[in-house]
Amino acid sequence: MSLLLDAKNVHKTYKLGRVPVPVLRGASLTLKPGEWVAILGASGSGKSTLLHLIGGLDKPQDGTITFQGRDISRLGPGGLNRYRSRDVGIVFQFYHLLPELDVVGNVLLGAMTRGVLGSKITAERRERARELLTAFGLGERLRHKPAQLSGGERQRVAIARALIADPPLLLADEPTGNLDQHTGEGILDALEKVVRPDDGSMDGGAPKRAMLMVTHDRHVAKRADRVVHMVDGVIVEEALAAKSG
Repeated sequence: MSLLLDAKNVHKTYKLGRVPVPVLRGASLTLKPGEWVAILGASGSGKSTLLHLIGGLDKPQDGTITFQGRDISRLGPGGLNRYRSRDVGIVFQFYHLLPELDVVGNVLLGAMTRGVLGSKITAERRERARELLTAFGLGERLRHKPAQLSGGERQRVAIARALIADPPLLLADEPTGNLDQHTGEGILDALEKVVRPDDGSMDGGAPKRAMLMVTHDRHVAKRADRVVHMVDGVIVEEALAAKSG
């Protein structure tokens, strides 16, 4: 099976004033189509930075990040925008929902801001947003604003927003970090359906989706197919998760 993603020897250094702060020191990672990989590491280990580089939110100083045969770290602004709009969806720890929009509007905004829809919202895309929200148990909340939702419900809206363009890769940055354990388990169940749909109904027959998730919680990481460990900006170890096989 060909690789969906291949990050090799990725370096990233930020500056604190005039002082260079190395965050990634040669991180390497691969991901297959349909695979769920968790990056496990302590705060400050570089795992979120690597995720943001893979998501096209920043560029590495050195190394390559190849997605479906294209080195996205070498793309210009136009190519990078197309990559972010069509190929990848991102779920953050904090939901980043607009309070003045209802949940359908927030999901559609995910497509509009990435250039998928431009200024035109089609009936088909609006129906797609409703289908996603209903699949995540929010069918009775379609007209609700974020302030009327629980934390778990808001995160489900954020997941639906990330999936509105049917990207082949979903990135999740501490998706349960702002939730209690019970609510977090529900979010992990929702994410599992995204990668391992029982009947394909959620994705309407779309190709298998891969997911890369970063977390500091071993209990969360074990839900993945494979767990990689990051220490001081480097992937130092790999271990099969409990569900691998």
